This record gives sequence, C-alpha cells and structure tokens, in this order.
Amino acid sequence: MKVCYLVFICIAIGITFVLCLSLENNGTFYFTSGSNFKGFRKSSTNVSRNSKEIKVSSTLETTTTTTTATTTTTRASSTTDQFPEAMLTHIIQKLHEQSNKKTPNGSNNLKESVNNKTGAVALLRQMYPTVQKQRINKIKTVCRDTDLFRDLMYKGKNNTRYYYSKTYGFSYCKVPKSGSTFWMQAFYILENEDENSVTVFSKARSRVHGLTWKFTLKFDSQQRKNSLSVIVSRDPFSRLFSAFIDKSYQCLDKSLNKNIMQFRPALKRHNCPDDVTFQEFLDFIINEVGREQTLNRHWAPIYNLCRPCDVNAYILVKQESFSKDVEQALKAFSVPDEKLATILSALHEHRIETTIPGIVQTVMNKNKITKKGTCVYGQKLIQRIWTAFKIQGYLKETIEFPSKLFNSKLQYDDTSYVTEVILASINRNKMTSSEMKRRRHKALVDAYKQIRNETLTQIIEIYKFDFTMFNYSTITPH
Repeated sequence: MKVCYLVFICIAIGITFVLCLSLENNGTFYFTSGSNFKGFRKSSTNVSRNSKEIKVSSTLETTTTTTTATTTTTRASSTTDQFPEAMLTHIIQKLHEQSNKKTPNGSNNLKESVNNKTGAVALLRQMYPTVQKQRINKIKTVCRDTDLFRDLMYKGKNNTRYYYSKTYGFSYCKVPKSGSTFWMQAFYILENEDENSVTVFSKARSRVHGLTWKFTLKFDSQQRKNSLSVIVSRDPFSRLFSAFIDKSYQCLDKSLNKNIMQFRPALKRHNCPDDVTFQEFLDFIINEVGREQTLNRHWAPIYNLCRPCDVNAYILVKQESFSKDVEQALKAFSVPDEKLATILSALHEHRIETTIPGIVQTVMNKNKITKKGTCVYGQKLIQRIWTAFKIQGYLKETIEFPSKLFNSKLQYDDTSYVTEVILASINRNKMTSSEMKRRRHKALVDAYKQIRNETLTQIIEIYKFDFTMFNYSTITPH
C-alpha cells in the first residue's frame, strides 16, 4: 500500500512538472500581488511567500496587480516583441495599400515581405527608432524594480484617459501640460477627412478637447489592449511650473487659488486671491498628497495618469523633443504624407499662428464666465496673458505691456483684438527657436530659485516615478 502511495505521488509530481514546462513554452507568465509584487521572466522563480499568484495565459493580455500605493503590471518581454495581432493585421493592410508600385524587375518586394505577420514584425522592428527602444526599455526596467514601488508618497487614484485612433490603430495617453491640446488637434485631423478639419488649430483649447472626447476608450477595453500605445512625458519641474502659470497665475482654475489661500495665516487671507506664489502652489500639492487626496490631472504624476507598466508602450514622446518624437510616432503608424504634412506644418511653420489664438480665447473666455468668482479680469487679465507669453518664450522679455492699446473695456474685452495685438508684437520682434528655449529655461530657473529646499525634496519624492521612469534629472533647473 505504501509503495502504491509513493508511486502515485511520483506520478503527480511528474505531471505537474510537464504542465509547468508546457505553460512556460506557451508564453505563460506569473505576477504576484501585494506590496512586493514581481513580474518576472521565464527564468525567474522568486515568488513572495505571502503573495498570491495570478496566471496570465497570453503575452497580449494584462493582469492588474494592486499594491498599497498604485496599480501596475510588468511584462515579461520587450515591447517590440509584443505587437498585438490586430496591430499586425492593420500594418499589413496599410503597407499593402501603399505598395502598389512595382519594382523594375516586375515584383513587389515590399508587399511580398509583409504578406504575413512574421514579415510585418520584421519590418516594424527595422523601422523602430533606436532612441525609442532605449526609452521603452527604461520603462520596462523601472516596472520591474520592486524596491521603487515601496513607500510611494503619492497614493491618489487618477483615471487614465486613452484615446484611440480607429483609422491608424494606436492609442494615446492624454497628459495635461504635455502637449495634450496639440495631440487632440492631431487626432481630429487623423480621424476626419473633411478639408475644413484644419480649422481645429485655431479653436479654443476647451473646444478642441470637447470635439475629441468621442475618441476616448476604457482602459480595460480590447481596443486599448490590442493596440500599441503612445506615452508622453515632461520634466516634472517644467510641468509643475507650466501648470502653475496656467491654472493659478492666469486663473484658469478659479477654485485653486481660493483653496491655497486657506493655508495662509488668517491675517494674510483676502477676498482677491490673485497673489498666490509658486512656493504656495507646490506646498499645496505636498499638503494634498499628505492628506492622501487625488491630485488634479494637470499636475498629477504621469505614471499615475498613464499606467505605462500596464500597456503596450511603443513610442515615448518627450516634451523636450516633442516635434521630432511626434513625427516619429505618426510615421510609425503609417499616417499618409498629406495628413502628416498638415499636422507637422501646424507644429513647425505655423506654430505661433495656430497656438496663440486658442490660448488667448481659452483664458479670456474662462475668466469672463467666472468673473464673479475672480478679481483678475479686464486689463489686469490681459497683462497676465502677456507675461505668461513672455515666460513661455513667445514674447521677448524686454517688451513692455502696451497699456496704451488697452484704454477701454471694448478693447480688453475683445478676444480678436487682444490676439491681434499679441501676434503683431511677436511678429515684429521674432525670436529664434533657440532664443525661445533660453527664455523658457531662464524663467524656469528663476522660479525654482525661490523654492525652499525642503519643498523641493518632497516634490522630488512625489514625482520620483516620473523622474526615474522617463529619465529626468532630480537636480533643480540651473
């Protein structure tokens, strides 16, 4: 009887071993849940004793692992080896459509090379920029760094917002203060054949974002899972200052300054919260994180907004190399030359003409609507818009505000007139791209010189994932 029992146990162990090998060969991976989760490769066997194993049966599926601080998933292989099947089919179709011309010998090498998924993968790898491979591999490395996930300072639960291009088969993570308005304009062009679609570049930002809401999709949807994703990033120092200028200094968020004012001593509070400083803005963020509040999307960490460890990240568009990266991304998804030229023209040749009107319209309209709740309007508001354009590198620092051109209410309440005055000044005093870059950097350096060291330390901790994952320096602008 004992012998039979031992034989039975040996057979059971053998069957289990064979099944494990089979699962491994079929690309099955395991993820462990809990604060010490680990997504690991086939060669790894290190599983926490107190963790729960979750099996994933396909490299194309994602399993969410919840820690005490955030939600994340790590994948077992590099992004370029994980093209979703729907994406490959889409690429094959697009390349076939674009490969009608035959070679001199009468054959069509391009069409022959992509008539199956293996050929499509080979071509995609060949077209994949080296810099993008390095960036995505960096994201993957950070996703596997369990030590970094411990003791996260920010525990907010921001909703992801992915937009899907049905025409070109890719998804994009929308991140405020990281070129999101331009991406919404680009999406509108990509998904519309109407010749008048180019007018989207002159619309108010709020209008642009409203027009493109129909392209959003749920994070857990199959379309998102079966598409390659464009992730965006921006240096946290720069993004935070940009958010402050937009939302606080130009009063685009009327409740923000009032909330910040509540942290001042009673004697320093007043009914017109128009003098909030950048120091106060950063301290407000730290306070919100300390109270375990979810931060506003315009300054919440990008890691929480996009969940890059959970998606088929394929292109990382960095704000610091925005034009080049956008072009790479659109070409990677086979956007035709005509649409590509339209979008890139707005980004390069006509950037000022397509950007300034929308910004002016957004700021003025927002403050007209909320005039009862703010004391920044009229000429005072136009002066702030003027200063903001200086900070953003559109206007030279030495150009004074033309107060003589704004003597009456009709003038400073007229959006078209204000836009014309600003554009005329920009065109009379044109700056090179390098001059604009230096102006923005100087404004950033000057802003952070005023910030206390203890504040900077906590800000770096809150945004440590963004600094690390997207390879930004934690040394303050200098």
